Formats: sequence, structure tokens, C-alpha cells
Amino acid sequence: MNSLIIALQLLTKIPFRTVGEPSKASFGGSLVFFPIAGLFIGLLCSGINLLSGAYLPQAVLSVVIVLFMAFITGGLHLDGLADTIDGTSASGTAEKILAVMRDSRVGSMGVVGLFGTLALKTSLIYYIPGETKGVSLIVALTVSRWAMLLPMTLFKYARTDGKAKIFFDNASIGSLLSATAITAAVAALYFGFSALYILAAPAAASLLLAAYINKKINGITGDTLGAVNETAEIAAFSAIYFIAG
Repeated sequence: MNSLIIALQLLTKIPFRTVGEPSKASFGGSLVFFPIAGLFIGLLCSGINLLSGAYLPQAVLSVVIVLFMAFITGGLHLDGLADTIDGTSASGTAEKILAVMRDSRVGSMGVVGLFGTLALKTSLIYYIPGETKGVSLIVALTVSRWAMLLPMTLFKYARTDGKAKIFFDNASIGSLLSATAITAAVAALYFGFSALYILAAPAAASLLLAAYINKKINGITGDTLGAVNETAEIAAFSAIYFIAG
């Protein structure tokens, strides 16, 4: 139970409480539930689409959904995206890039990246057909949280400390495979064989981005996982748009 709660605590701003003091094994086990946390957020977004779709213009509804996605996560992934863009845009050593990424201020490149990401997600959600929009939210948000596990498992942590370190230390191929099975089942439930494309696009995007970041800082960090999530969301929505659009 604690493993699921830890995943929900990390990936949403809802104050779930663990039962007692969680063990290191609970943090490792929480990785299996990253797709479930994404599924939970997707269901909430799908609910907004269902309840408001008949009353709001589709353009406005798309903006509302994207804003809710930022709210329910506390802007966690967007913050990581901005920090990652600012850091990797800076020249210098890996240590300098990591220092820039830890700076709480957002630079001009980070702002451009945030605006572009929000605009892309809003546009993609808007153009996905109405009959598919609700399920696309469920699947894309499930898949994007799964996509974060790929670099967590395959790349090392770039810092000697940090909130994400305990998750990296306890990541395993077994957790990745279990999470993959959950994610594939959710995607296949709604999209059948086309689920392969919806998993492949975010997987490729997350690994390419992680490889680029790894070359810059000799590993990845919690901030870069935020960038991975945002990139994977766009890739997932893009795949769904091409399949259903």
C-alpha cells in the first residue's frame, strides 16, 4: 500500500499519507505504480472533459484541461522542464549545468520551453476528436509516467544527493517490466493494437532526451525526469492524434 501512496504523493499534490514510516523497498516498489498515478490523473482530466465538454468551447476546454494537469501535479514536471532547458542551454562543465538547474530562477530559454510545451499540449488535445479525447487523456498520462521509468532504470543519477536519489537507487528491471505490463494493458484496452505506437513514440522520445542529457551531465536528475515526462506526454498525444485524428 505504501508503494502506491508514495507514487501518488510524488506525482500529484494530493496529500496522501503513508502507513507508518515507508521503507526503502517501498520507494523501489512505488516505481511500479507510476503508471497508476498517471492513470489516476488521466481519469480526473477525462472527468473534466466529460462534465464540461457540452458547456465549454473545445479550445477553452483544452486550456482548462492543461491548466488542471499543471495544478494537480503542483507544476512538478513543468518546473523540471524549465530547469532542464535552462541548464542544458548553458555552456560549461556538468557541474555548472547542474548548478544552473538547481537555481530557482527561470531563464528566458526556460520560459520559451514552458510556453511551447503548454501550447503544443493544448493544441494536440484540442485537435484530438471529441469521441477520443477522454480516453486519450487517460492513456497519454498513463504512458508518460511510465516513460519516466526508462531513463531511471537505464541511466545513472547525476547528483550525489537530491530527492530523486532514493528512487534511482531502488529502480530495477523488474519494476520497469511490471510497470510496462500495466501501461500496455491500459493502452491496449482503449486502442487495441495501435497501443504499440502510443507506447513506442513516448519511449523513443524519453530515451533520446535522456541520452542527450546524459551526455551533458553524465547522468540524469529529478528535474530532467520532469522534462522527460512533458516530452513523453507530447509524444503520446501526437501518436494518438495521428491514429485517431
